[in-house]
Amino acid sequence: MVVFFYHAAYQRLTGGVLHQLGYIGNDMVIAFFVLSGFVIAYVAGSGEDQPAAFVKARFARMYSVALPALALTVVADSIGRAVDPSLYNGDWFQDSQPVARLLANAAFLNQLWFLDVRPFSNGPYWSIGYEFWYYMLFAAAHFLRGRLRIIVVAILCGVIGPKILVLYPIWLLGVLSYRLSQRVGDQPLAGACLFLLSIAGYAALWHFHYRAQIDNRMDAIFRPLDLQMSFQLFSKYAVGLLVAVNILGFSAMQRRVNFGRAGRLIQWLAGMTFSIYLFHYPLLHMFAALLPGSLDSRARALLLICLVLGAIVLLAAVTERKKKSARQLVDYAWSMVAQTV
Repeated sequence: MVVFFYHAAYQRLTGGVLHQLGYIGNDMVIAFFVLSGFVIAYVAGSGEDQPAAFVKARFARMYSVALPALALTVVADSIGRAVDPSLYNGDWFQDSQPVARLLANAAFLNQLWFLDVRPFSNGPYWSIGYEFWYYMLFAAAHFLRGRLRIIVVAILCGVIGPKILVLYPIWLLGVLSYRLSQRVGDQPLAGACLFLLSIAGYAALWHFHYRAQIDNRMDAIFRPLDLQMSFQLFSKYAVGLLVAVNILGFSAMQRRVNFGRAGRLIQWLAGMTFSIYLFHYPLLHMFAALLPGSLDSRARALLLICLVLGAIVLLAAVTERKKKSARQLVDYAWSMVAQTV
């Protein structure tokens, strides 16, 4: 949701109504990486503890939202550009070689090495090109053994390239936080201290201005590598560490926290987080093009946000919440490939 509001604050969409969010959206993507590592470590040790089950589950999870997101982007961009072409002017919008562009993103090849193949207006899709390969690296390291593991991991690293690999340790912080949480157990006092420390650390990271200075120096060092979205490494690693500490702290005191009836609401909202992330950007631009410019800026911004969120709730009901159907399709495709081989 923070990433959504961060993008909704763009000048071309709402006139900067939510400009107070600053650059916090980039931090939340890093939080997403850490959370992803935590979840993957959990599933790999429970219901998806076999290589085939793990890989099929990852494809089902990704494609249940990624493919609809690509289709939605094509439709939303077509409508939005037909109404207000000027809204889509800028380097952020990429539409050359549309078929190859869609195929590259559908195969998660969009960020390998020095590529930056964005699916038209859907800029946030870049992180999916990181996530998928983190899953594959983790699967190779977790399920394989001996020399085969070394060979497969080395091949994957050669395919992926430095831009994705440089953020992989941040994703692994999520894996580490899960494994540590299994050892820590119920430690409410220590957990509360870690939880509050992580929040204070993040506040300090924004309060003191040395963050930008260090980021600029590190970016200058790594500029020859053309890291693109893997910029501001100091900030990304600092935020990743703080998120991992936050998760570890809460896990140590979670038995003392009771969400009550709010737990169901939290679970329902969590059931469409992937949809929010991958659907919101093309929808923001489409509805921004459709809404009349004569509206009051704040009323227009509020209406835009409500329209996008309402559309995502409807879309999530037939995409992300239908993961079982996606899993059945992946199982069928897997069996067909296995029979052919």
